[in-house]
Amino acid sequence: MRATFLARALLFAGAAVQPVGAQPPQTVNIFKLKNADAEKLSPIIANIFGRQGATVTVDARTNSLVIASDRDTLEEIRKLIEKLDK
Repeated sequence: MRATFLARALLFAGAAVQPVGAQPPQTVNIFKLKNADAEKLSPIIANIFGRQGATVTVDARTNSLVIASDRDTLEEIRKLIEKLDK
């Protein structure tokens, strides 16, 4: 009963309550590459960030990576892609 009261109090206070073990919401970004080959960069990104829940798909027609992950991980991926696509 006490836990229920606390959860309701947090909800009404505007705090978000996530169940233990809940995954953060996923966002999808498309990274259009200028110099690097998307087919070659895809396994690098998947190997480094796959354990964090990132999924990487290649769009060969546009030489782009379509990546789904949480926002923090996507920011780290963006920084890596920026360095590797020079």
